[in-house]
Amino acid sequence: MSDRPKRSDPGYMKWWYSQLTPEQRRKRLDKSNRWNTGNRDRLKANTRTWREKNPDLVMRQRRRQTLRKYGLTLEKYEEMVAAQDGACAICGEKPEQLVPDHDHCTGKLRELLCSNCNTVLGMATDDPDRLREAAKYLERHQSAAKAVA
Repeated sequence: MSDRPKRSDPGYMKWWYSQLTPEQRRKRLDKSNRWNTGNRDRLKANTRTWREKNPDLVMRQRRRQTLRKYGLTLEKYEEMVAAQDGACAICGEKPEQLVPDHDHCTGKLRELLCSNCNTVLGMATDDPDRLREAAKYLERHQSAAKAVA
């Protein structure tokens, strides 16, 4: 009995590719790159059509890429979500999806945040002083608005 999967099996292409020699792989990659270069508009249209037809797969791919970027497995991510009770570590909101926050200097994963809080930290370049000054600015202008009203 052969270890070869059926063509209809999900792992078939991965298996098939593993059977190629390095020279065969290089030739296929070169051919693919030449086609992609000569057919950019067609490639973009095909990709756009596929993404529109497969939004669930697109989301799954994006999540997998994000988790891989931070060295997280789906199980570890789900453990972190459960530990935070599904809430953002900053604002406490419970969004549909939490995103991993990391230290931009060390790359070390911190906690899970909603996308708004994660964006605020990124735009403030993770600078606590800048965030404190921004909070003071908001409080100063909130007080002025309340005094006028």
